[in-house]
Amino acid sequence: MLFEVFEHYPKSIRDSARRVFENRGMDPEETAKACDELIAAGKEGPDARILGFAYYYKAENCYILNAPEEFLKNIMMAMSLLEGTGQWELIARAYNFMGIMSMSRGNAPFALDYYLTALNYSRKYEIVDVEIMVNINIGSLHHEFGDKETSRRYFEESLHLLRHNPKLPEHDELLMNVYFGLIDNCLARHDPQMARNYLEMSKFRDQDRLDMISALCLHMMEARVFHAEIKKQLRDNAIAEVHEIIMREFPLLDVFGDLYQYCEMLLDAEQYEELWDTIKRLEKLASGTGVHYIQKRLLELKIRYYRIHSDNAGYLQAAGLYYELSMMLEKENSVMIGKMLNMRNTLEESAKKQKAMKEESEAFKAKSETDALTGLANRFRLHDEAASVFQEAREKKLYFGIEIMDVDYFKGFNDNYGHQAGDRCIKAVADMIGSMQEKPDVFAARYGGDEFVLLYKGYDKEGIEKVMEELRGKIVAMAMPHEYSKAASYVTISQGACCGIPSGRESVSDYLEAADNMLYQIKEVSRNSYMACEYKNFVA
Repeated sequence: MLFEVFEHYPKSIRDSARRVFENRGMDPEETAKACDELIAAGKEGPDARILGFAYYYKAENCYILNAPEEFLKNIMMAMSLLEGTGQWELIARAYNFMGIMSMSRGNAPFALDYYLTALNYSRKYEIVDVEIMVNINIGSLHHEFGDKETSRRYFEESLHLLRHNPKLPEHDELLMNVYFGLIDNCLARHDPQMARNYLEMSKFRDQDRLDMISALCLHMMEARVFHAEIKKQLRDNAIAEVHEIIMREFPLLDVFGDLYQYCEMLLDAEQYEELWDTIKRLEKLASGTGVHYIQKRLLELKIRYYRIHSDNAGYLQAAGLYYELSMMLEKENSVMIGKMLNMRNTLEESAKKQKAMKEESEAFKAKSETDALTGLANRFRLHDEAASVFQEAREKKLYFGIEIMDVDYFKGFNDNYGHQAGDRCIKAVADMIGSMQEKPDVFAARYGGDEFVLLYKGYDKEGIEKVMEELRGKIVAMAMPHEYSKAASYVTISQGACCGIPSGRESVSDYLEAADNMLYQIKEVSRNSYMACEYKNFVA
């Protein structure tokens, strides 16, 4: 859940975030107030996570209030912060919003680019509800430009995802939107029977409990389907329902595409009085948004009406306004494209910085966990790996094994051949020990000085002894001279190991102690050899 991002924050922050969730979409004033509180707290920190979250929901609030300029200002602030703080669901939703905004301004190429970016984030981070939402929007975009087959594929992909994810919080709302998209597709293909089938499927919810936008879309779809079926009385009943809803306040950008198609139906049905009432209402809402593209589309409807009725005066007046709006839109889009390109560049720069920081952090971590001389994991990395493997072995009832070894009489080698030769000896032995990691579930580390450790997952005593013998043979095969050894005339190692299926209060240190005891015992008997035990026998 998105709210979990503030789980470990102070109560005041959690309370403000909770108020955002409780009031978004219902009480814009309270939502804006809670967002402003979070922004003030985020700036005081400063805390990019809080700021990204707050600017996103402030933008969403502006979108609902039909305030696109304020929306864009806040969403751009949010996107530069969300990426860097890993709030992937919000960044995916933000790109989807940018797609909707681009479509509302008539810029389909930008819209598709934003939608596809949102889709990539959704799929990469498995944000299924946003993936469905974006698929619906891409399907609608292709529908608007006449690509019925591609449009249908996106809607059907959304339907497939919904059927496999029935517990999504927004499942029913998304499912209705998919059915509405498929109704559009069927009507465009002149298949009213299939459109009716989808219309009936879309009525799976109690209609008295539908939110305003869902109810509006449902009644518009009913009117269009009934019109295609030439059921005039049913169509007119649905038109009356639509009329009642659009007289209220609602987020115009969310449903303008559906409203435009509804107006086209009114024009075709010669419902001119209702058409003009609807256009006037939409013009009033559009003038408040400052989105000239919507005003231009409404003028298109007027121009078509005037041509049908041979109203030359009305036609010329509308055509003149249409030209003026086209010029304004060209300038507006130039400015908007500049803003969007700047935002894209900012996001790309931010992504590059985040990538560089991540690579630097990973390189530092790798360096801090790697033994400089041998390239094997060091003692710190060994500690973490051993704890992880031991825990997994305990949970899955697998064998856990640990082997400790050292170079026989290494002090004599180092004192007589010199430290540089000693380092070469350690490096050569480490290479042979490291080669054991080619086997599945074997991990090698330098423990310190001439001591090394191997971890084993899933190897019983017999399996570990086979690896120990193989490693001993590889060291012997190097035939590195060591005339100061009492074990042989070449470099050798002694090895001790312990294994078992962890249970009770046993720990890694218990097994390491047992392995070290095995190493001590074998040295007492014979160097250049190995000894292993089962932990249960060691403590018996």
